[in-house]
Amino acid sequence: MNNAAVKAAVKFSLKATRKPPLGQSFALAGPEMLRLEFVLKKLMLWTGYAGVVVIYGGFLFLLLSGQDTRALPWYILLSPWVCVFFGLPSAQQHAVVGWFINKFRR
Repeated sequence: MNNAAVKAAVKFSLKATRKPPLGQSFALAGPEMLRLEFVLKKLMLWTGYAGVVVIYGGFLFLLLSGQDTRALPWYILLSPWVCVFFGLPSAQQHAVVGWFINKFRR
């Protein structure tokens, strides 16, 4: 191999192994990624809201009708809140984490 081919191969390998800047990816970068993230966050938020209404409504129906609710696992009541949390903007997510930390430090 000649010297120019070696330099080109090294340059290509360094370029291929370099990590993208924080918050960017190789496949989608720029406005497409921001739009996709926005849509996915809104989808998670509305899925969480619907889950809270449906799951808590069903739980309250079972509770108030006198049926046994011991068979329902506890994580069913928490799962819609996970969707709501990940659907929030990152500033509100940090505020929620700070609230939990302050709540349990007392």
